[in-house]
Amino acid sequence: MEGILQEQNERIRKLEEVVTSQNIEIDELKSELAIAKKENIDREQQIFGLKKIVLKGVIEQSTGKLDDEIHKKQAHLGKDKRLLEGIQPSPIPVHATAFYAYMNQTLTTQDQNRILIFDTVKTNINDGYSPNTGIFRVHFDGVYGFTFSVREDGSSYGSYEIIKNTEAVGSVIGLVEGTSIQQQVIGTVVISASQGDDIFVRTHSSLQHHGAILSNTHGRSMFAGWFISN
Repeated sequence: MEGILQEQNERIRKLEEVVTSQNIEIDELKSELAIAKKENIDREQQIFGLKKIVLKGVIEQSTGKLDDEIHKKQAHLGKDKRLLEGIQPSPIPVHATAFYAYMNQTLTTQDQNRILIFDTVKTNINDGYSPNTGIFRVHFDGVYGFTFSVREDGSSYGSYEIIKNTEAVGSVIGLVEGTSIQQQVIGTVVISASQGDDIFVRTHSSLQHHGAILSNTHGRSMFAGWFISN
């Protein structure tokens, strides 16, 4: 009999422990529920506040009087959005490139395929043109304009090419002969060019040049180019 009583008492003790544990869990659940209710109330208040701001903005925008505070918030939100998306506003680069150079003195040659060097530089924005080689090196991809003028006297004649790397993109010829006759042989091209391309003027690759190319204060032999657009 005593053993039965002890067994029942042990069962009662375990049941009391279970009840105590469940009461603790119930209290914890009640606490979590109270916190969740409070957070839900806070969210509802935030949503209500946002609704008021949006409604105020809609009303003021419809009357043409958008509130300064909303302007500031929109600007701040726009800035945060750009930062999050990794978008940073930056100015569009403008590639100002141009050069102009002329020969300082008369050149006499019968060479074919000779690069003409215009050694006196008056304009060289971005330093693309070399007065030592007569070559313009392209710094930026885009569309460019180039023009050159060669002055010949009555005893001179020849053909001239404007070259991009190894390709002739334009050519002109001067064949007028006669006493006291002079002429300016002019060539102009508009072409697409890529960074690293070389542009220059040369005597024709297959026609022999004859006589002098003049250049003085009465008339210059010149070469010029400029960047037009991307």
